[in-house]
Amino acid sequence: MAASELFLFVAGILLLEIVQQGAALPTAPSNNTVTRQNEIFCDPPFLNIFNRGCYVFSEKITKTRQEAERLCQAMHPEGALAELETSEEAAALAVYLNEQHSKCNGWAPPGPWIGGVEKGNQNIFDWSSTNTSIGCSNWELGRPNSPTTGDGIALDCTRHYTWYDTKMDTVLPFICESPPRPPSNRTRGNRTEEGCRFPFTNIEDRYCYYFSGTNRLQRVHAQSYCETLHPYGRLVEIETGEELVSLTLYLNDQDEERKCGTWGAPGPWIGGEEFSNTSVFQWSSHVEYDPSSFGISNWGRGQPNSNTSNDGIALNCTNRYYWIGAEWFASPAFYKWISTGKPLTYSNWVPGYPRADIQHAVVLANEYNYKWMNYRKQVAFKFICEWDGYKF
Repeated sequence: MAASELFLFVAGILLLEIVQQGAALPTAPSNNTVTRQNEIFCDPPFLNIFNRGCYVFSEKITKTRQEAERLCQAMHPEGALAELETSEEAAALAVYLNEQHSKCNGWAPPGPWIGGVEKGNQNIFDWSSTNTSIGCSNWELGRPNSPTTGDGIALDCTRHYTWYDTKMDTVLPFICESPPRPPSNRTRGNRTEEGCRFPFTNIEDRYCYYFSGTNRLQRVHAQSYCETLHPYGRLVEIETGEELVSLTLYLNDQDEERKCGTWGAPGPWIGGEEFSNTSVFQWSSHVEYDPSSFGISNWGRGQPNSNTSNDGIALNCTNRYYWIGAEWFASPAFYKWISTGKPLTYSNWVPGYPRADIQHAVVLANEYNYKWMNYRKQVAFKFICEWDGYKF
């Protein structure tokens, strides 16, 4: 989108005042205000930032400029260090960074690489992927001024993410960018549908789900993760009896692959063993008794609990729980969908659930054929995301 001269002038004045006065940055529009007519779509792990571009923020991961560029390219066929080619894009990213990472919060200082490269030792810079001149810039006062040749550009998180030049072998965090992709719309009857996009799985040509695999998160973080996958992403909300049956049948059909794969239930041995009948375990390679060797563990609920002596340890690939998008609202038996606040129309509780003493959120429990249990939000479980590509 071409930048207007008026916007560039206003943005320049605004940024100058911010730097000089330390004024609070204005709030940019959130993804919640984006309409389906003008929204952009980003391939994971790239995030849609204010509908202006698709970015990955390395935060504490630091690399030289060349290493950072290679990592960006590895994440996407068209990935590159971020190139802020319009004033709208530059302003949106600056607002986002100052809101979400103010005073270097989350970053390894002084701040991240972006995609500009110096021509020789002229203090003139081009965008490296296109070799085009940088038309819109936000240099710190007195920059560029590095005495070395062929420098790169980084953002200074201590100065509201204004630009500075530095030599290429400086080790810094970085910001990657990929081009947005258009939706692939199709028509069913008189409805326009986008269909499922990677990484979502098409279920019965009707639902779009993302299964977190080995990734486990607390409920609030799982919801946030779903939102990064798509502007309308959320933890799955099972709003009809048809959807309840379809998802449950799908999970049961996929169980062998998703739970144990080629292992076979209940799962494989690992190298820990019990010391006598004490429920104290150590790694088998430690010849002498040394319980301190067992510093990290991942026991299932109620484990270890065998009443025999000198037991071994196996990994249980059968029991798993998935967060979905329902949570407790006002009374022990009242639950609602997170995105709409509507009460559950259909449910599939395990007998005895929801328990009145656990007023939190809802999981699918495969040990009960994916019936529902309420569970504390602070526990990290697998999760299922959805977005409604077939519901518009």
